[in-house]
Amino acid sequence: MNWIVVGVLLLVGFLIGIQLFALFKARRIKQTPIVRRLQQEYPDVFAVNVPENIETARRVGVMGTPSIVLIREGTVQEFHLGFQPEARLRSLLAR
Repeated sequence: MNWIVVGVLLLVGFLIGIQLFALFKARRIKQTPIVRRLQQEYPDVFAVNVPENIETARRVGVMGTPSIVLIREGTVQEFHLGFQPEARLRSLLAR
């Protein structure tokens, strides 16, 4: 394969990676205000800073952020990876 083609493919892959990272970062930031609003209404809702609580995150199976882990009576009931709209989180809490 021509080195110019390889270079172009690598550049395109790099640019796509940057766009995906930016999208992921933007969605992660949007989840925080939703969780904070829910914390005011539901006293059992809490957020865990994964880099500061790596063992806790591993124990419940967090592999990426944002992650929503529904724990009842000490057992993980549901696990959702990625951004979750506020309406979806409210329906999970209402169960």
